[in-house]
Amino acid sequence: MIGQTFGEMIVLSRVANNANGSARWLCQCSCGNQTEVLGAALRQGMTKSCGCKKYTRKASDEELIAAYQETGSVFKTGKRFGIHGSSVHERLQKLGITKPPNFFSSEEIDRLRAEYWIAAETGKLADLAADMGRTKTFLCKQARSLGLTDIKRKKVYNSTWKYVGEESARILFEQFKHQSLGLIKFCTKRGFDDLGFSTCMKRHFPDEWEHVIESKQIKQTWYRYGRQFEYRVRDQLKALGYFAMRSPASKTPIDVLAVRPGIVLMIQCKASGALHPKPWNELYDLATSCGAIAILASFPTGRGNKYQKLTGRKERRGQRQPLVDFDPESAVAIIAVSPQQGTLL
Repeated sequence: MIGQTFGEMIVLSRVANNANGSARWLCQCSCGNQTEVLGAALRQGMTKSCGCKKYTRKASDEELIAAYQETGSVFKTGKRFGIHGSSVHERLQKLGITKPPNFFSSEEIDRLRAEYWIAAETGKLADLAADMGRTKTFLCKQARSLGLTDIKRKKVYNSTWKYVGEESARILFEQFKHQSLGLIKFCTKRGFDDLGFSTCMKRHFPDEWEHVIESKQIKQTWYRYGRQFEYRVRDQLKALGYFAMRSPASKTPIDVLAVRPGIVLMIQCKASGALHPKPWNELYDLATSCGAIAILASFPTGRGNKYQKLTGRKERRGQRQPLVDFDPESAVAIIAVSPQQGTLL
């Protein structure tokens, strides 16, 4: 370190260690005074002069007050001028500029009770703290004093779930979806009210929620098996870039509607691949009337989803089904002609 400069001090030579064994150095200040200084104090910037510069102010009172009013923190103010936060605090006290008490209002307490567990579960505590104008550490201390961090806390009931936004709900939904636990066990483990949780998920993700709930249940009926197949068709078409939606409890011939620029698919889902003449003709006529493509989706064992395009009406049972294979991924935009109007659609 000999020859190095630290602030106003230049290191001249090494001297005997202090009683604790720490290294000491003989230094000369720019004012001419010589003094012995700990090496750590020099390296960490704790000692920059012999003391002659101690009372040289790096910022005027007006600059200090303005910076404090802007930052709201003695430490941020000190960092701006290279002064320790405690020194800034002392100067502000002498100037009569005192920091108001860190008062936590009843409105803030009510909000913390309503939103803390949501933020904690979804990793959004820092965002909540910033939104409330507090630090995350302070917010956690307040939550602890209110008993919100206790694992034996009371369940969160329905009235609180209305505060859950879609972003936070999506995080909880993904956690539920990727766990093997059912609704009751998942909510019990987390201390949630199952009715409030399910109501919240239905509000934000009605179609997806129904699909996830069914996937966690034992497939006992053909009706449930059919719905599962419809969900698979919908999800596959979404993955191929379609806007796809399932028609729950549909009374129409369309089970899934999929749309992509220039292409509209009206799909009837039959795992067996067989469709009676009446629903066949209803689907074909509806699709033809509005320029869409009528599709029959089936699920041959071990071959994945299969899509076939209806090419004509089916007049009787036992008739060979007029259809051809259809690939939704490579399908291109088409211009359909309405047979009723004779116009381009």
